[in-house]
Amino acid sequence: MEFIRGNDWAAVADLLLDSARKLRAAGADFAICPDNTVHQAFPFLIPRSPIPFLHIADVVAEEAKIPGFRRLGILGTVTSWNQASIRPRCCRRESSAKFPIPRPGKDQRDHFKELVNGIFTESSRLFLTK
Repeated sequence: MEFIRGNDWAAVADLLLDSARKLRAAGADFAICPDNTVHQAFPFLIPRSPIPFLHIADVVAEEAKIPGFRRLGILGTVTSWNQASIRPRCCRRESSAKFPIPRPGKDQRDHFKELVNGIFTESSRLFLTK
């Protein structure tokens, strides 16, 4: 989190690159990073990675093309989903996407804690189903 908070995406990429090397040595053919924030490091990571990394937004957008799905609902902090590496990937796909909007009286740090810890408060459920 130190590198993320410091906006040092090259350092985040170095951490991911270390993991990619370990995965490759263990026999992995590709990697998926399920964290939507560190994808901002992909421009620094992808050219150096020994294995392909699948971008979470691309995988989600592909799944959203399944017949019958009309709209993609994306959960995450406003910061994560407004980043340049996520929104364009989802919006360039055929399905429409609905992104989170700031919640009145709800600090983004609280929202982050809920998402990371799997906390589903009644106020969050009501907000998301409006």
